[in-house]
Amino acid sequence: MPEPSELGSSREPGSSGSQSILHDGDTRKLLTLVGLGAGQRFAEFGCGLGYVSCWAAGLGAHATGIDLNEHQVEVAQKMADEAGLKTAQFRVANIYEHGLEPESIDVSHCRWLMVNLNRPVEAMRSIYAALKPGGVMVCEECDVSALNTEPASHGRRVQLWMIINRTMSAGSIRGFGIGPW
Repeated sequence: MPEPSELGSSREPGSSGSQSILHDGDTRKLLTLVGLGAGQRFAEFGCGLGYVSCWAAGLGAHATGIDLNEHQVEVAQKMADEAGLKTAQFRVANIYEHGLEPESIDVSHCRWLMVNLNRPVEAMRSIYAALKPGGVMVCEECDVSALNTEPASHGRRVQLWMIINRTMSAGSIRGFGIGPW
């Protein structure tokens, strides 16, 4: 899969892909750290243009990217098809009614999504229901309290990495981490 900076005209017109360029390296490290690999089922919520889902498919994972924006989903699927990523698929859906089978996902990911939702706990429950026993939910979120502070925060960016591992017993949470790792 080409890097976002190499996609040129495949990118949505006017889109810089800057979030992808700035954050995908850290996201890849994080997903590797939690064990994402070949043969696993991966779901990305709020996938946008699908760079992370395509990267996961390039590892050999069966990747599903989910987003509300129909145009971005179309572009993501086109890029995956052009790159020959047969295990990448994209769909238009919302996080609360994503259409994934219960207990079907090994690793899920979202970035800067929960901070934009009115019902983030409900969203996490929806993702959790799709996780297999032992599956991992990864949410990368920014601390928006640092964006508008008085006195000014001098551009300090704080990012939280949350890892929630689902154990074999339903409803039990084994681990929670805030990093950077």
